[in-house]
Amino acid sequence: MTSGTQNKRGSKVATRAFLISLVVMILMSLVNWGIISSWGKVDITPMTLVGDDGTKYTGILYVPDNATTENPAPAIIMAHGISGNARNHESWAMEFARRGFVALSVDWMGNGDSEYDGVMFNTPRYPALEQYYDYLLDMTIVDHDRIVASGHSMGTDAAFVLSSKYDPIACMLCNLCPPPSFGGDYTYDGNILFLSGTADKSASELTYLPNVQKALDISNRGIENVQYETLYGSFEEGNAVLVTRLQDMIHEGAFVNSECINILLDFAQEAVGIENVPNYISGDNQLWFLKDVAGLIGMFSFLAFILTFAIFLIEQLPFFSTIRQPMPRNIGLRGPGMAISIVAALLFPLIVLYTGSMGIYTLIDKVFSKNLFGGGYANYALAVIIGLNLLGLCMLFLFKFTEGKKKNAVLAEYGLTYVGENKLNFKLIGKALLLALVVLCVAFSYLSLQRTLLGTDFYCLFFGFRPVVWHNMLHYIPYIVVWMICFVIASIGMNVERRLPDTGHPVRDMVVSCVFNSVLAMGVITLMVIIENAVQINIGSTTRALASWGIDISRLWGMPVGMTMAGIGQTYLYRKTGSVWVGAFVMGILCAFCCVLYGQFRL
Repeated sequence: MTSGTQNKRGSKVATRAFLISLVVMILMSLVNWGIISSWGKVDITPMTLVGDDGTKYTGILYVPDNATTENPAPAIIMAHGISGNARNHESWAMEFARRGFVALSVDWMGNGDSEYDGVMFNTPRYPALEQYYDYLLDMTIVDHDRIVASGHSMGTDAAFVLSSKYDPIACMLCNLCPPPSFGGDYTYDGNILFLSGTADKSASELTYLPNVQKALDISNRGIENVQYETLYGSFEEGNAVLVTRLQDMIHEGAFVNSECINILLDFAQEAVGIENVPNYISGDNQLWFLKDVAGLIGMFSFLAFILTFAIFLIEQLPFFSTIRQPMPRNIGLRGPGMAISIVAALLFPLIVLYTGSMGIYTLIDKVFSKNLFGGGYANYALAVIIGLNLLGLCMLFLFKFTEGKKKNAVLAEYGLTYVGENKLNFKLIGKALLLALVVLCVAFSYLSLQRTLLGTDFYCLFFGFRPVVWHNMLHYIPYIVVWMICFVIASIGMNVERRLPDTGHPVRDMVVSCVFNSVLAMGVITLMVIIENAVQINIGSTTRALASWGIDISRLWGMPVGMTMAGIGQTYLYRKTGSVWVGAFVMGILCAFCCVLYGQFRL
């Protein structure tokens, strides 16, 4: 087969792969939207409100087709916790919207797409939240007498304060009890639900019930020695009180726990009055899990689109075609060296997690968080990535002075420059970076179009892909730069130093390498996240399972998926181009966005 024939065949394969991934991604966008919107019966609208001081606050509004001016519908407003965003509440929102409620999920305090007005959790902060409630009151399709306020974690504060001012028909407080210390005595005497889990680190068994009692005492409920699972008052009189404790539910589990969502749905429907619920459905009838499955598949289809689009551009555009080089010699570690590298890949995450990334997390948190790294909990993942790749340099040196030295490896065989050169070629680096920017600009433009047309993102279990929040872009750049540098090291480690022997079957080699690298990248992190949650469930809510570790593992919920994608993406792009730069830049930027777009920026 001639070189020209091979190039034509490669071009056709790249085009076909790109078109298939595009079709699958569009299909998953529609499936995801269909599940959330009950196939068009619920309109999903990203919205923006502007405060009196010009600060922009955002949210997501879910409006079922039964809500009209002639027949106003009940409504629910949902406030997320300290590290959350409006998309967290999508499982709640879609279930309430299925039942005919207008659902408003908010971004606040610099989270999601909202700007930060410089004020945190004290009393002056709440007028910003009141704008959301006022928005519902301005909607003619909302029954103003049947609005429910709800919140999770720190959002319980917001829900309780809103309830004390607006007197909604019900207030539902999930996984935290607002303490009576807002700078004033806030009271609410309507239907109220206090819901927590036995494994909730923020709702200790020792303090939760006493805090509930204090809140009830301030509201002069006349309830003494409040107990779990007892309904005080009644929905008919509008003063029902229920305190419930779910077995084994962790703090973050409120959005993905069917029993929790069941209780929320039934309590709200009882408070509104079943006869006033436009589409009454028992709380145990839920579809939100399908939304998460579709979101997860959508995330991987989005990754496939990015990877195949990058190769498509290399095949079709002469400017980018020079990025691709012949695959370097396969001279990775073998025998004892490979064994040491694999063991190190399993041990390094434990070292990083236990030591707080050798003190790097503390350095970021204490020194750099105010100026460079203001992403809050995103800095746990940042520290992990830095620590893993600093330790990973040890394995590169092992390769350099063993197999690399024995086989006389030159710079090109590290995937860092053109064949025949032994110094960095900045034109190659520049083209790879430009390619990454073009691919990701198109990909994130698709996400913006998806949100504009459908109101949805690719999202599953607190993690996913969403449009860039442009007013935070300058704050993202330090994360992007660090991620790209780290992923250069990671890509060399996965694809050069620890490259598996070739079998002569390119497709098989590609699949095996992607699986091997992604498992080593995410395996230990995944195991530690599972252990953190499992042990926390077994020991109860008094502490985190691994509380003495330097990295708060409970905040790494998205890393298993993110690192799986990183392993697949870097391996695929390296084996398709012979260069580490494309994979490091594309996946470095993408994973940095994964980390920061679902967090908070309060700068």
